[in-house]
Amino acid sequence: MYPLALIQSPTRTTVTVGVTAMRQGDVLAWGEIMAAGTIVTFPVLLFFIAIYKRIAGGLLAGSVKG
Repeated sequence: MYPLALIQSPTRTTVTVGVTAMRQGDVLAWGEIMAAGTIVTFPVLLFFIAIYKRIAGGLLAGSVKG
């Protein structure tokens, strides 16, 4: 709700506001919405793959007692 109310420039909107803007009345553009979701998911997935060993190592180090 905050990004929709506070950001007035269409070039600086967040992803969720941009995907919501794809709605046109009662019609949903499912192809475009799914494509946007896929494109947005890739950087997050790549980031997680890149730091997975550090996350697992930190969880393991925090669970060892002593």
